[in-house]
Amino acid sequence: MRRLKFRKLILLIFTVFGLSAYQSNEIVEEFSTPQNFITHSNSRFNFSVGIPDNWDYRVEGTENYKATESREAIPDAGIVINVENDPEQKISLSGQEGTLSWDPAGNAVVEDFVTQTGLKGKKYTSEDQDTISIYYVFDQNQLRDLGYNTRALGGNIHMTKDVYEQNKDTIELIIRSIRLS
Repeated sequence: MRRLKFRKLILLIFTVFGLSAYQSNEIVEEFSTPQNFITHSNSRFNFSVGIPDNWDYRVEGTENYKATESREAIPDAGIVINVENDPEQKISLSGQEGTLSWDPAGNAVVEDFVTQTGLKGKKYTSEDQDTISIYYVFDQNQLRDLGYNTRALGGNIHMTKDVYEQNKDTIELIIRSIRLS
């Protein structure tokens, strides 16, 4: 009798640990980025993002932050990623001094989003016949609580619906990889 209870106890323990390990691996797999990603770090605004190593990108905001005819005086810096190396299909991510907000168009869908490191924000999606525009605004209060004072973090996606649908999973991985560094 004692031996049967002991076996049941051992079986229960292994079952609990087995389920815990399975759930833990499932979460890690959900947040893992592919090996073919590289990390871009923005030292001015202390954020990083993973991007496919075969997509073109350019770093912006390393120049003088004074106003010009083509640039506002608000200092910002970030990265523009060309989806499938097409400069018309863009993901832009940037840090900015001050605050960042977005006034969505009337038909925009507003959703919450969370990165793999727990950064939270709002996602504003608008579509027309051929294009999709998505704006990401990170939670200013959470950033402040994390020591990201007087700074904002955000991004936008602007591309054709076809390119977005073909690359949706990769784009989602890019957005979820954003983290403070």
